[in-house]
Amino acid sequence: MVAGKDMRSTAINQIMHIGSVFGLSCFILLQGSSYVESANARLQPVGKAASQEPKYERYPALRGPYLGQRPPSTKPEVFAPGIISSTNINHSAPAFSLDGNEVYWSRVLEDPPRVRILYMQQVEGHWTKPGLAPFSSNADDDCPVFSPDGRRLYFVSHRPAEDSGLDGKENIWYVEKEGPGWKDVKPVSSVVNKMNLHWQVSVSSDYTLYFSASQDKTTRIYRSRLVDSSYAEPKALPYPINSGSGEETPWVAPDESYIIFSSQRKGGLGGADLYISFRNKQKDWLEPVNLGPKVNSRSYELLPYVSPDQKYLFFVSARGGEYDVYWVESKIIEQLREQLDVASNY
Repeated sequence: MVAGKDMRSTAINQIMHIGSVFGLSCFILLQGSSYVESANARLQPVGKAASQEPKYERYPALRGPYLGQRPPSTKPEVFAPGIISSTNINHSAPAFSLDGNEVYWSRVLEDPPRVRILYMQQVEGHWTKPGLAPFSSNADDDCPVFSPDGRRLYFVSHRPAEDSGLDGKENIWYVEKEGPGWKDVKPVSSVVNKMNLHWQVSVSSDYTLYFSASQDKTTRIYRSRLVDSSYAEPKALPYPINSGSGEETPWVAPDESYIIFSSQRKGGLGGADLYISFRNKQKDWLEPVNLGPKVNSRSYELLPYVSPDQKYLFFVSARGGEYDVYWVESKIIEQLREQLDVASNY
């Protein structure tokens, strides 16, 4: 690992122009998407494959919770190397279903370059190979996240929708569970999708949306409440959440008692760090706290996600030279809550 400015330069050199190609401010290292298992347990590319479906050879047998991966401790570890974390750039954290038997995530595949949502299912005790999500389109689909009750899966997409007036920019869509599958894809309210949306969306227990959007060349985190089955006009979260330093990729607790997000504000360790803000009994957001050097690095940390069982914090980081998914025990959240003397049930 390269320290200081050299590490940051290395990471920046790996950032390709997906923002200009797809309208997403994201980090890309485009490589092949066909794999063979290597001695170091990474599945390495053996050539280009059509972006419509990732192809694997000698795919390893996976059983048990979280793809059978050994649980992390207080030190972040790469999650599922060569399976979810791979030589293709990861574009979201993995979103696990409430029962832990499904996982969705997004990755950049090529030929042609596209951001795709992939998924796996645990069937009869075995995890299936990664495949394209059944609601995939020919446009860029990105950043899937379950609602806390598991009934909906939200994501962002550039797919057009003539009947909704969407122009193919980055918009928020969702699908609802129907038996073992999904109903038709729907866009959320135009009140939300009229904004210049950006990347990850998060959902609370009452279906309130938290997301980032750009306005006046500044990215901020917004919230939109679901009122009488319709989303209300989004409102930017107040200072100190939004500081004018590019706050984005929020993940909110189901009860909205805390929020984790990425920011480039002063005092950070790298290009972008993860911060957490708790709410007090008056439901005011407290000063965000940097998650510290155990989570953040001199590179970029983005796209936080806490597992449905609240055991693990997932996020994407470039600390190892590639944008991989990392996971760590979520105990750090409760430790910080205790240090700040914030009631766990506001």
